Amino acid sequence: MKKILFLIITILIFAPFVVGAQNLDWDVDECDDIRSQGYDSAAKLCELMKDIEVILYIFGIGLAVIIVILGGVQYMTSQGDDNKIDKAKKTLTYGLIGAAIVMASGFIISMVADIVLGKIVN
Repeated sequence: MKKILFLIITILIFAPFVVGAQNLDWDVDECDDIRSQGYDSAAKLCELMKDIEVILYIFGIGLAVIIVILGGVQYMTSQGDDNKIDKAKKTLTYGLIGAAIVMASGFIISMVADIVLGKIVN
């Protein structure tokens, strides 16, 4: 029962991010639109925020994947030791929580960029 509940919760947590990943737009078309309206400083801010978003997203997801792999290796090499199994489960949990936070932070950065740039341009 716990495994099914965990699976359902995991799907409910990550499904919005998977669907939202289709809307990731890492090119600078929006920044070019802002620049064409005569707001050069706003376009530079837009490009900087896009670059920061991409770097943090890639770094964070990469780090979360490494932590999950490390937890899996710890789990496989625990040899039935309860303390090692608990440590491996915690590592896996923290890796998945970290991945969720990173995915949410990309969304938050995008929203902040839209709000800030919207206020600058309008």
